[in-house]
Amino acid sequence: MAMMAQPSWAITQVKKPLSLKVWVDDGRPVVNITRGGANVSVRLMVASQGFLDITSILVRNGGRIVHVLDFNNVRLVFSGLGVGLYAISLAITGYGTFSATVQPRGGSPMVPPRTLSGRFKPFPRISPQDAAYLQMMIQRRFVPYQKAPGGGGIPYARIRALGQQLFPWTPYSYILAMATYDWTTASFARMVFMQVFQYTSIPPRPFPLDRPSISKMIFQSKWGDYNPGNPTYMRSFMMRPAKSESQVAQQLAHVARELQRFSAVQNRLLVAAAHALPRTCILAKPYLFSGQVDIYQMGMSRFGICFFQFPGNRGPVGTALEIQFAAASATFLRPGRLITTKMVWSFTDTEADALHYANGILLVVRAAGSSGAKSFVWDMPAYVTKLSNEASKTEYIFPAGSTFRILANRPGNGVQVIELEIVPRSVPWPRDEFEADEADALGKVPVSESEAAAFSSLAEAAFTPGDASLIDDTVDPPVEPIDFEVDEDSLSRDDAALAFDDAVAAFAALPLPAEAVPDWQEDDASTGEQDELLAGDTFRTLSLLGDETTHHSSDIPKNELLDLSRLTVIPELDQVPRGVPPAIDHVAEDCTGGRWCRCVQSHMEDGTI
Repeated sequence: MAMMAQPSWAITQVKKPLSLKVWVDDGRPVVNITRGGANVSVRLMVASQGFLDITSILVRNGGRIVHVLDFNNVRLVFSGLGVGLYAISLAITGYGTFSATVQPRGGSPMVPPRTLSGRFKPFPRISPQDAAYLQMMIQRRFVPYQKAPGGGGIPYARIRALGQQLFPWTPYSYILAMATYDWTTASFARMVFMQVFQYTSIPPRPFPLDRPSISKMIFQSKWGDYNPGNPTYMRSFMMRPAKSESQVAQQLAHVARELQRFSAVQNRLLVAAAHALPRTCILAKPYLFSGQVDIYQMGMSRFGICFFQFPGNRGPVGTALEIQFAAASATFLRPGRLITTKMVWSFTDTEADALHYANGILLVVRAAGSSGAKSFVWDMPAYVTKLSNEASKTEYIFPAGSTFRILANRPGNGVQVIELEIVPRSVPWPRDEFEADEADALGKVPVSESEAAAFSSLAEAAFTPGDASLIDDTVDPPVEPIDFEVDEDSLSRDDAALAFDDAVAAFAALPLPAEAVPDWQEDDASTGEQDELLAGDTFRTLSLLGDETTHHSSDIPKNELLDLSRLTVIPELDQVPRGVPPAIDHVAEDCTGGRWCRCVQSHMEDGTI
């Protein structure tokens, strides 16, 4: 009986210009290392060129075992019986293209080598001003969140090392790693509030803010250490402890613009990091799940404001950004509609895990559909667990600006289930998006000590005067927050701070594909095209045929290759195991990361927090 081998591979040779460096996302040497396996994607990074995702696929069709090696959507298909290893010789031109020659080792009969060529995926653009701004926030201990779960989190040196492993192609590797890590801490609340509570349909930028709602959300967090009386929690919003919502509102009036800028910069860096992190094979993780709303005090009535299609984005300013879930579901959240997120979304890979964090809503997302889907990897979400402050928590992030088609919005078992499908971007993403207009004057980002001293008198009061360049950011921050007192006079907004108002960059509504023009003005109309789109539901196959002619071994007839391209390789949702909820008590282990979950609910009910 023939042996059924996994589709493992090794790069045996790299031909390239001497000036080009090559890295692999696992941090190991490039050549003579066995990698791959069934439905595994590995990311190569080539300096000044871009990314090459090598994805190995195993497909079973009755007695036939087929191996697929995918190089940025250009594929080689082989009979997998008896093959022990695929040897890859890689040639890099230095002009954005590559070629790969693959020689199967083992198997019978002997299969000749096959060659393909393709293009690298581009690196994301990173603003040096954004990187300098976040570096300043790290030096001033606003990033990361100052009381890491368990008093620990990831040490700074480890974050730096992970940055060098995952983002070696950029001098801003540490910045991208820190932006990602900080998202997994309680800082995520700041990054969410300052994005979703913007009137994004009222130009010009920076968009007006719904400040009363932001103040309410900050003040209404009242569990564990995440409450308005806690200095660490309030410091994450550049504020001091408050005893009333009005005290929060008073402080917000003076730091709102800087918080808005802070969030915009950090979100742009997070978009770049998500684009650059290794990809996950769709066949390994066919669905991703998210429990919403992930900030419990927002409630279901504020879920709808998280999208650019929310009609309330038109204002008027002063109108609370809120919409009842039923009303949203009947209009812009109904099946067939497209939605684009204002904020980052966190997902996991099992339903049970997501339900542990759910506050009334369960999101289920599948990859870009149709029977001819070209990509074997999730092109938009990124796996961030390596950079998480909770190593046991599986987490994927969809960057702000992700677009989805709503497939279903239905009642589930105690939650409302919204099934989504990714909509591919109509322009290169995110390289040419999230770029502020020249009029936004991003060049005015405060990067020097004198400029930094002016950007917020309230925030600056938290620090001892001195040269920020002397701060060693490789040393872990103190576990306890830095106490600071602010005189009432310092709450008045100074002229120097006002000078930076015009430079605050907020996210704008993103360009959508032609069919995705916001349609909230036509909420009473339902097109037959939308209904037909859902009725077909042909999203369960992935074509083995790539962007170009697929090369295949001579023992697979062409007609059989075409048959394989129509295999149903993605299970239906009801066939996917539900998984099990987390086994640990996040409160007892002090590792909630500021995220509400069933553990928090249980401890609130028994009065232990």
